[in-house]
Amino acid sequence: MEESGQVPPGNHEVLGDSVTWGGCTIIYLLGQQLHFELFDFSYQVLNVAEVEAAAITPNQKNPHFVPEWDALLEAMKKARRLNNHVFSMLKARCPLEDKQACAIKQSGAPLHRIKFENTVSAFETLPQKGA
Repeated sequence: MEESGQVPPGNHEVLGDSVTWGGCTIIYLLGQQLHFELFDFSYQVLNVAEVEAAAITPNQKNPHFVPEWDALLEAMKKARRLNNHVFSMLKARCPLEDKQACAIKQSGAPLHRIKFENTVSAFETLPQKGA
């Protein structure tokens, strides 16, 4: 029983980046990338941390600094970089088609004729057989 002393592999070691790719793909295809970036908690924490870091001079000590947060902030930055990479790959290979949309004002009234940019279809960019 040599294996009993080994630590079982974590989710990331088993699945890799597939969970991120799957989640970002669903978000992208539903057209919700901007909402995801706006409402994701880790993005908000990173934005606050970046603003605080920019506001503090090099010789000044941050009063809100907690040493354990460094690892958390680095993990959040890594996740954001991976998400941005996945979204950029999806935009390059599968751009969203031209769509008419209807937005809702805060008062509840609809805003008609919001138009998204028309982009080249991924099907048109694939190599053709025999070409």
